[in-house]
Amino acid sequence: MLVAAARRVLGALVALPRQLVSLAGPQAGWPSGPPDPVPHIETETERGPGNRVIGLLCATVANAAALILVFAAARAIYYPFWAAGASRDELDRSWGGPSALGATVAHWAVAAATIAVMYAVIVLMEWLATSRRGAGTAVGSG
Repeated sequence: MLVAAARRVLGALVALPRQLVSLAGPQAGWPSGPPDPVPHIETETERGPGNRVIGLLCATVANAAALILVFAAARAIYYPFWAAGASRDELDRSWGGPSALGATVAHWAVAAATIAVMYAVIVLMEWLATSRRGAGTAVGSG
């Protein structure tokens, strides 16, 4: 489950760059990938700039949520080390202070809530992109 969550977050981190490449790919002369052995019939929902704008919006939101999630996780990992070496005045100004343990627990609670909400946003954007394109497609995959 943790591996699947990590893959979903990593997919969201690359969603925006992949969407931008897919928008500019054929026009910029970039290879669009290996040729598909089965001819693809373009459906009505795959045409037009409106569909591309919606895909770009989903990819941007998923990418921003993944970045916030990664920074929240990094801060949660770093904070106990900072709190262990912080002065009494610094801990008094910190959430959950004045003890290092209280400040760490308060910051971990905020980080857990932030990570849960950002993961839910990533899942929602993936669902929106999948329902918009049809089953089997993830955020930013083209």
